[in-house]
Amino acid sequence: RKGSILLSDFRPDFTQKPLYSFGLLSDVHIGRAVINPESDFSNALSFFNAKGVAHTCICGDITQNGKEAEYSSYKSILPVSKAPVYTVTGNHDATTSGINLDLWSQYIDQPIVYERSVTTNGNVDHFLFLGMSIWNFNAPYLEEHLAWLEEKLEEYRNDRCFIITHLFFPDRAGNLNGIYPSGNWLRGEQLERLQRLCDKYVNSIWFSGHSHWEWQLQKYQDRANIYRGYAGTQPTSGWCVHVPSCGVPITSDGTTRVDNTPGSEGAVVEVYENHIDILGIDF
Repeated sequence: RKGSILLSDFRPDFTQKPLYSFGLLSDVHIGRAVINPESDFSNALSFFNAKGVAHTCICGDITQNGKEAEYSSYKSILPVSKAPVYTVTGNHDATTSGINLDLWSQYIDQPIVYERSVTTNGNVDHFLFLGMSIWNFNAPYLEEHLAWLEEKLEEYRNDRCFIITHLFFPDRAGNLNGIYPSGNWLRGEQLERLQRLCDKYVNSIWFSGHSHWEWQLQKYQDRANIYRGYAGTQPTSGWCVHVPSCGVPITSDGTTRVDNTPGSEGAVVEVYENHIDILGIDF
């Protein structure tokens, strides 16, 4: 026995101010009927402006059908934001025919995979964006894009990494009680490959969308929207965070799926030196 450490010493210092914050959205679905995705998106960006976020990250499905009019509408709303907005492709953007790179480049002006970074107090946080190339849950990502992510995570193994993608890991966060439509998720070799990266780099935090679950559904399952693997007190994986839909969150009693048509959710992520706070928002 060498001594003792009070457990309270492990608590975050809640008197700290965040180093910076960023907005977090997913599944805007501009072009989807019945809902009001354009006003929801604009409202969310205005909310983030008031919070003074450094930037906003979107976990895909900014459109319903990957059509030019939908991309044009998305682009027309972007000036509402005072900070940069970074997004990835989801299955609705990529479509079953594959992502239309001409439209994506014209209206989004971001690659399918790319990185951004934030430096504070000499420390660098890396944001790695992994987009889908096609609506195919067996192989939605290109080999060179997966290799790129592997290289970046190894390069930044001693830094904090935020991975922004669309598809969740079905046995981790995003699949409340297994009631999301069967098979409507990443699977096969690419799932196993990405999960190995999540397990290897425990400094990583993976944000995804796709299943639309509201934040409050964590009450039905402790990994509905937030998950991390542990062996005893030691983490065996990075964090996995599912982000609810900005356009149409899905609510549940723990056994069903019901569209919350007038709803809109997202988050402000406050980043500190050695922890983050995810402030789930019902817009």
